[in-house]
Amino acid sequence: GIAWSARTVARGTMVGFRAATGELSIRAQEPTAAKATLYSVAVADDGTIVANRRTLRKRRQQLAVVAYAPDGTARTLLKSVPFSRQEKFEVTRPSVAGGLVAVRRREGQGGGRDALWVVNLATGKKSRVAAVKRSTSRLSDPAFGGGRLVWARTDLSGSRLLRSRVYSAAVRR
Repeated sequence: GIAWSARTVARGTMVGFRAATGELSIRAQEPTAAKATLYSVAVADDGTIVANRRTLRKRRQQLAVVAYAPDGTARTLLKSVPFSRQEKFEVTRPSVAGGLVAVRRREGQGGGRDALWVVNLATGKKSRVAAVKRSTSRLSDPAFGGGRLVWARTDLSGSRLLRSRVYSAAVRR
Protein backbone atom coordinates (compact mmCIF):
# COMPACT_ATOMS: atom_id res chain seq x y z
CA GLY A 1 0.00 0.00 0.00
CA ILE A 2 0.88 3.66 0.07
CA ALA A 3 0.61 6.26 2.82
CA TRP A 4 0.54 10.05 2.90
CA SER A 5 0.09 12.92 5.32
CA ALA A 6 -2.23 15.84 4.62
CA ARG A 7 -3.88 18.84 6.25
CA THR A 8 -7.52 18.45 7.18
CA VAL A 9 -10.27 21.01 6.60
CA ALA A 10 -10.22 21.78 10.35
CA ARG A 11 -6.47 22.69 10.07
CA GLY A 12 -5.29 19.47 11.67
CA THR A 13 -3.29 16.69 10.01
CA MET A 14 -3.97 13.09 9.12
CA VAL A 15 -2.18 10.03 7.76
CA GLY A 16 -4.07 8.22 5.04
CA PHE A 17 -3.44 4.72 3.73
CA ARG A 18 -4.46 2.97 0.53
CA ALA A 19 -4.07 -0.81 0.68
CA ALA A 20 -3.02 -2.81 -2.35
CA THR A 21 -6.65 -4.03 -2.49
CA GLY A 22 -7.84 -0.43 -2.99
CA GLU A 23 -9.28 0.16 0.49
CA LEU A 24 -8.81 3.68 1.86
CA SER A 25 -8.43 4.43 5.56
CA ILE A 26 -7.22 7.11 7.92
CA ARG A 27 -4.55 5.53 10.11
CA ALA A 28 -3.84 8.53 12.37
CA GLN A 29 -5.25 11.99 12.93
CA GLU A 30 -4.45 15.13 14.93
CA PRO A 31 -7.41 17.52 15.27
CA THR A 32 -5.44 20.79 15.26
CA ALA A 33 -1.88 21.91 14.52
CA ALA A 34 -1.87 23.50 17.99
CA LYS A 35 -1.85 19.99 19.48
CA ALA A 36 0.43 18.16 17.01
CA THR A 37 1.36 17.83 13.36
CA LEU A 38 1.87 14.56 11.48
CA TYR A 39 4.24 14.45 8.50
CA SER A 40 6.87 12.40 6.60
CA VAL A 41 5.44 8.90 6.40
CA ALA A 42 6.89 5.54 5.36
CA VAL A 43 5.28 2.08 5.11
CA ALA A 44 6.83 -1.10 6.52
CA ASP A 45 6.38 -4.53 4.92
CA ASP A 46 3.67 -5.53 7.43
CA GLY A 47 1.60 -2.40 6.68
CA THR A 48 2.79 -0.45 9.72
CA ILE A 49 3.01 3.26 8.93
CA VAL A 50 5.84 5.23 10.47
CA ALA A 51 5.27 8.99 10.78
CA ASN A 52 6.86 11.97 12.46
CA ARG A 53 4.77 13.81 15.05
CA ARG A 54 5.71 17.35 16.08
CA THR A 55 4.27 18.88 19.25
CA LEU A 56 4.54 22.46 20.50
CA ARG A 57 4.29 23.21 24.22
CA LYS A 58 5.40 26.12 26.38
CA ARG A 59 7.77 27.65 23.82
CA ARG A 60 9.34 24.24 23.16
CA GLN A 61 8.97 21.81 20.29
CA GLN A 62 9.50 18.05 20.31
CA LEU A 63 9.58 15.50 17.51
CA ALA A 64 8.57 11.86 17.90
CA VAL A 65 8.72 8.92 15.50
CA VAL A 66 5.47 6.98 15.86
CA ALA A 67 4.50 3.58 14.39
CA TYR A 68 0.81 3.09 13.52
CA ALA A 69 0.05 -0.64 13.22
CA PRO A 70 -2.58 -1.98 10.81
CA ASP A 71 -4.89 -2.67 13.79
CA GLY A 72 -4.82 1.04 14.70
CA THR A 73 -2.52 0.90 17.71
CA ALA A 74 0.19 3.53 17.94
CA ARG A 75 3.54 3.34 19.69
CA THR A 76 6.30 5.88 20.00
CA LEU A 77 9.61 4.57 18.70
CA LEU A 78 11.84 7.58 19.47
CA LYS A 79 11.51 11.15 20.77
CA SER A 80 13.79 14.13 20.44
CA VAL A 81 14.59 16.19 23.47
CA PRO A 82 12.39 19.28 23.75
CA PHE A 83 14.14 22.23 22.12
CA SER A 84 13.38 25.90 21.58
CA ARG A 85 10.43 26.83 19.42
CA GLN A 86 12.68 29.57 18.00
CA GLU A 87 15.01 26.99 16.43
CA LYS A 88 14.48 26.39 12.74
CA PHE A 89 12.06 23.52 12.12
CA GLU A 90 13.73 20.79 10.07
CA VAL A 91 11.61 18.23 8.30
CA THR A 92 13.13 14.80 8.85
CA ARG A 93 12.16 11.73 6.88
CA PRO A 94 12.19 8.17 8.20
CA SER A 95 13.39 5.35 5.97
CA VAL A 96 11.92 1.84 6.26
CA ALA A 97 13.29 -1.48 4.99
CA GLY A 98 11.45 -4.64 5.99
CA GLY A 99 10.86 -4.20 9.71
CA LEU A 100 13.64 -1.67 10.30
CA VAL A 101 13.18 2.10 10.65
CA ALA A 102 16.05 4.57 10.33
CA VAL A 103 15.64 8.19 11.37
CA ARG A 104 17.60 11.30 12.32
CA ARG A 105 16.69 12.98 15.60
CA ARG A 106 17.94 15.73 17.89
CA GLU A 107 19.30 14.82 21.27
CA GLY A 108 21.53 16.14 24.03
CA GLN A 109 21.31 19.41 25.97
CA GLY A 110 18.80 21.63 24.13
CA GLY A 111 18.91 19.43 21.04
CA GLY A 112 22.57 20.21 20.38
CA ARG A 113 23.35 16.88 18.69
CA ASP A 114 22.16 15.18 15.51
CA ALA A 115 21.93 11.38 15.82
CA LEU A 116 20.94 8.55 13.48
CA TRP A 117 18.97 5.69 14.97
CA VAL A 118 17.74 2.33 13.67
CA VAL A 119 14.72 0.74 15.35
CA ASN A 120 13.53 -2.84 14.84
CA LEU A 121 9.71 -2.74 14.68
CA ALA A 122 9.35 -6.38 15.78
CA THR A 123 11.65 -6.34 18.81
CA GLY A 124 11.72 -2.63 19.68
CA LYS A 125 15.53 -2.76 19.82
CA LYS A 126 17.11 0.66 19.15
CA SER A 127 20.67 1.28 17.96
CA ARG A 128 22.39 4.63 17.59
CA VAL A 129 24.47 4.57 14.40
CA ALA A 130 26.11 8.02 14.45
CA ALA A 131 26.00 11.30 16.38
CA VAL A 132 27.56 14.74 15.86
CA LYS A 133 27.50 18.14 17.56
CA ARG A 134 25.24 20.45 15.57
CA SER A 135 27.59 23.36 16.22
CA THR A 136 30.23 21.74 13.98
CA SER A 137 28.44 19.14 11.83
CA ARG A 138 25.12 18.02 10.40
CA LEU A 139 23.82 14.60 9.38
CA SER A 140 21.47 13.95 6.48
CA ASP A 141 18.39 11.79 6.83
CA PRO A 142 19.41 8.13 6.49
CA ALA A 143 18.19 5.86 3.70
CA PHE A 144 18.17 2.10 3.23
CA GLY A 145 19.37 0.62 -0.04
CA GLY A 146 21.05 -2.56 -1.20
CA GLY A 147 21.20 -4.01 2.32
CA ARG A 148 22.98 -0.91 3.64
CA LEU A 149 22.14 2.23 5.59
CA VAL A 150 23.49 5.35 3.85
CA TRP A 151 23.83 8.95 5.11
CA ALA A 152 25.97 12.06 4.67
CA ARG A 153 27.88 14.08 7.23
CA THR A 154 28.69 17.74 6.60
CA ASP A 155 31.38 19.42 8.71
CA LEU A 156 31.13 23.18 9.27
CA SER A 157 33.22 26.02 10.61
CA GLY A 158 30.72 28.70 11.56
CA SER A 159 28.61 29.02 8.42
CA ARG A 160 31.42 27.78 6.15
CA LEU A 161 31.43 24.29 4.66
CA LEU A 162 34.59 22.34 5.48
CA ARG A 163 33.74 18.98 3.88
CA SER A 164 30.98 16.49 3.21
CA ARG A 165 31.29 12.74 3.27
CA VAL A 166 28.94 9.88 2.47
CA TYR A 167 28.88 6.91 4.84
CA SER A 168 27.26 3.50 4.71
CA ALA A 169 26.91 0.59 7.09
CA ALA A 170 25.70 -2.96 6.60
CA VAL A 171 22.18 -3.59 7.90
CA ARG A 172 21.64 -6.50 10.27
CA ARG A 173 18.06 -7.70 10.51
